Amino acid sequence: MRRPSGFGVRRRLTYGVATALILSVALSVTFYSLLATLQSPGDIGSPGSPGYDQRASAYLSWYESRSAYTQGYELGMVGAILFATALVVVIAPRLALVLSFLSLNVFFAWTSHLLSAVSQPLASEVSHIIGLQDGLIWRAFDLGIFTMYTQIVADFEGLALLALVTALIALLNRDKGRGKAMLLSLQVAAACVVILGFEIAAFDYGEFYLHVTDVQVMLHFAPWFNNADLLLSAVGLLAASSALLRQHRFRRPV
Repeated sequence: MRRPSGFGVRRRLTYGVATALILSVALSVTFYSLLATLQSPGDIGSPGSPGYDQRASAYLSWYESRSAYTQGYELGMVGAILFATALVVVIAPRLALVLSFLSLNVFFAWTSHLLSAVSQPLASEVSHIIGLQDGLIWRAFDLGIFTMYTQIVADFEGLALLALVTALIALLNRDKGRGKAMLLSLQVAAACVVILGFEIAAFDYGEFYLHVTDVQVMLHFAPWFNNADLLLSAVGLLAASSALLRQHRFRRPV
């Protein structure tokens, strides 16, 4: 039986991503084992006490090794998460779309405080999970040299989820033509952002006229662009993409 076009490429990509996932897990386990075997030097005592210089030097060496092993472990964990996500995208893109779409809208409900209005325990649990992820990525990539605010990682995660949903919609509809696939992906992305805008307006109005993400502040990129502007832009994009999809050249032949 003839295999579908692109089967070989997809198989090689699957093997490559799976190999990277295994290596990331192995890296994380290796550094975790090194951390477990690292012996603490104990109390270094007070300055001027006998043997203080040697103990201080041993403590400094231990601390540097611990920091390096911890960063290696966390980089391995981040790599494992990223490659596991990529593997799901390659093997089951429809499942990846459903999961990313749900994750994106849970994130939007959390950031707009809708989740807190619905269930405070659930909002606290989501905050805890996001906080753990933010801290892991922030430490792994040593983002402290740019900012001490770990919440900025959540902004990048939200943007990445939105980009992933947009890309998957376009990928799964590519057989309908590039133009229609792109319009469908933009329509879904705009709809998600419109929902976010209304959620912020309803449940977190104090943030409605503030900047959309802290990334804007960190990069000094369009700090004037706020959540109200985002909502208006998304409504315009949703209306434009929907109107274009109704055009004759984008309709599926009967």
